[in-house]
Amino acid sequence: MEQNKKMGLQSEGDFDEYKRMFLETNVILLTVTACVSTLHTLFEVLAFKNDIQFWQGRESLEGLSVKSLYMSLGMSCIIFLYLFENETSLMIIAPQGFGILLDFWKLK
Repeated sequence: MEQNKKMGLQSEGDFDEYKRMFLETNVILLTVTACVSTLHTLFEVLAFKNDIQFWQGRESLEGLSVKSLYMSLGMSCIIFLYLFENETSLMIIAPQGFGILLDFWKLK
């Protein structure tokens, strides 16, 4: 069987890497990492929710810098492309991509 055979989004070698990680890494470190990742994801979702709530009721951009919105969109696109080029985890790329869509929605 070929070593890099794809199975969905992951190759067969990725499963071996996961097994090695679970067997060779300290359980406490894995638990802390899982908790921190879960909290980070929760806070990111809450930040997106609050950002959407703020922008949903806006009728105009009065008092807000449109230039900073465009700069934020540009920087987010550059970061997304960098992450994509370096084949970063979907857990990191997906929120960045959603943030870009949110920036486009703000500028509607």
